[in-house]
Amino acid sequence: MTYKIEEAGKTFMFHWVVLMLGALKQVDLSSKIDVCFDREDFNEYQKESFELLSDVINVVPNTCQWTLLPSIKPVDFQNGSGRPCVEHDTYHFLRDLFLSRVGNDFDTSEYNKIYICRSKSHLCEGNREDNSARRRQIVNEGEVVESLEEIGIKPIFFEDYTMSQKIQIMRDASLVVAPQSGGLTFTLFANKDADIVEIYPPNPHQYCDQYIDVCRALGIPFRRFHDVAKLDNYDNMVVNSTTLANFILQK
Repeated sequence: MTYKIEEAGKTFMFHWVVLMLGALKQVDLSSKIDVCFDREDFNEYQKESFELLSDVINVVPNTCQWTLLPSIKPVDFQNGSGRPCVEHDTYHFLRDLFLSRVGNDFDTSEYNKIYICRSKSHLCEGNREDNSARRRQIVNEGEVVESLEEIGIKPIFFEDYTMSQKIQIMRDASLVVAPQSGGLTFTLFANKDADIVEIYPPNPHQYCDQYIDVCRALGIPFRRFHDVAKLDNYDNMVVNSTTLANFILQK
C-alpha cells in the first residue's frame, strides 16, 4: 500500500516537520511503508528527512493508487490563547521518531550555547516563493552577535547544517537563543534541561506561538525576550543587545 501525505506548506520547516511528517503517526511503522507527495521537487532538508527515516519510509512517485494520510490539523492558531497549536502527542511522536535515528556523528562540543541567526531567512525556499520578504529579522544582528559572543554564545546559521546535524546540535545544547523562526522547530529535539530564549516581536502579524507550545508540551524551559522595537508589518526589529545579554544571564 502507498500512502500520500497531504500538502500543508512543505517549504516551511514547521509545516513540513510537524504538520506533514507528523501525519506518519497515523500508520503502523513497524514495517516499511511507501509514501508519496503531491509535489516532488524536494529540497535538501526534505531529502535529508527521508534519509533519516529510510528504515520506515520509502518515497515513491505519485503515480499509483494511494491512501491519503491527512496532514496534522491545528487545534488553534491564535496567539496568546494558551491552547495547543496541535495535539501534543504529535510532538512526542516526532521527538521519538527522529531522536531514535540520529547518532553522534557530528561534534557538538562547540555548540553548547548558540544563537540561531535569521539574517539569511529570506533566501530560504519558502520565503523565496513569497517574494523573498524579510520577516522577523533583527536589523542590528551584527551588534547582537558581538554582544552574545562576549558571553560565550556561538552564532550559527541553521541553513548551513543538515537535518541530522541540526537535531544533534539542539539535542546537546544547554542554551539556544533565536528570533522567532523556523529554526526553533528543532526545539522538538532539545535537551529537557536546555534554556530556550525566543526573541519575540510585539503584536506579531502572524501566528507565533508554535514554539512555546512545543516546549510546553515536552517540558522544556522556554523564555521570551520582548524588549524589542518593531520596525514594520513584517515584524523586523531592532534589539538592545546589552538588555538581551542581561536577560539571558538572569537565569
